[in-house]
Amino acid sequence: MLLARETLTRLERLVVLARRAPAAAPRRARRRPGRGVEPGARRDYAAGDDVRLIDWPAYARLERLLLKVVEALPEPRLDLLLDGSASMGRGAPPPHLRAALCAAALAACAVAREARVTLTWAGAPEARVQLGRPGELVRLLRFLAEREPAGPAALAAAAGRLGAAASRATAVVLTDGLDPPGTADAARRLRALGFAPVVVVCEPRDELDPLEAAAATEAAQVELVDAETGAVRRLPFAEASLLAARAARQGRARALEGALAAARVPLERLAADAPFEAVATSWLRRAAAGGV
Repeated sequence: MLLARETLTRLERLVVLARRAPAAAPRRARRRPGRGVEPGARRDYAAGDDVRLIDWPAYARLERLLLKVVEALPEPRLDLLLDGSASMGRGAPPPHLRAALCAAALAACAVAREARVTLTWAGAPEARVQLGRPGELVRLLRFLAEREPAGPAALAAAAGRLGAAASRATAVVLTDGLDPPGTADAARRLRALGFAPVVVVCEPRDELDPLEAAAATEAAQVELVDAETGAVRRLPFAEASLLAARAARQGRARALEGALAAARVPLERLAADAPFEAVATSWLRRAAAGGV
């Protein structure tokens, strides 16, 4: 799915749409590595200064050697933090696949708008990949295809290892939302590092395969294995058990919403039946409306 031709075609379409969206700032204020922006300030020339920065029109008017003061702006940056815990591999479709595709869509839009993207796999083992142009999206997809969800949640620890953010850097946490305290802690750590954090919850359509649910109902019991700890429990099972599981997930969802609202961190959801680029296209529409 990650390396399917259809996926690549949809990402290429996003690149085209992102390039057409209004820039977040005037083109002259966008920085390439090694360059700067002229804010209009001037100072007297001193021996050893770069003569290329001398304001010759000002010299013609004032007969003074003035130097243009150049201010370097940070390179646009997007950090993606992908939950690699074992629970991300459970459900239909698995949140891991949905989160990986959503991350690829966000990365496609970011590199099309001249931002550098870093994706951190918060799993076992932790891994990281960077890209700065659309031609590197295939490398990102290969990286994601090689990752398998395993072990306990590690979002907060991975967030703390990202390093300080540049000005206006955005960090997106992609998760299944089953660990509200850990997800909220990761968002707070990102905020403390200078990021503008956003949490995207990738929801499964079904938590239990329909055939497995039918077999468990017929047997009147189920063997539950904790995806992150490996603990095994055998419990009575009935249709009411599915309702209880859904209620528990809804409770976690409310807890996460409350924790993120208290931290003033935006929360977005990628529904199981929504296209994987839904979050990215929503951001592009907001950019078209307000130039953000």
